[in-house]
Amino acid sequence: MNDKTAQKIFETIDYLQARWQDEKEYEDWNDYVDAMKKAIEKHGFQFIKAKKRPFGAVCKDEDRQYNFEVKGQQIKLFTYLIN
Repeated sequence: MNDKTAQKIFETIDYLQARWQDEKEYEDWNDYVDAMKKAIEKHGFQFIKAKKRPFGAVCKDEDRQYNFEVKGQQIKLFTYLIN
């Protein structure tokens, strides 16, 4: 995953996290899962799951797993080799 792709995915996840904080009492979590899945798959990665705590998503490609997390003002990306 290159920096530009990671940035695009993070922009979506960061936006969704801020919205979730304001709207979680009124909106369906599955809508957020679908939005994260769409943002990840648009860049050619396989969506694995969305997470509420810490807010984020997990995806993978052929040899790596990526864990995106947003906690307050911190945005993190963890990368793991899977092969």
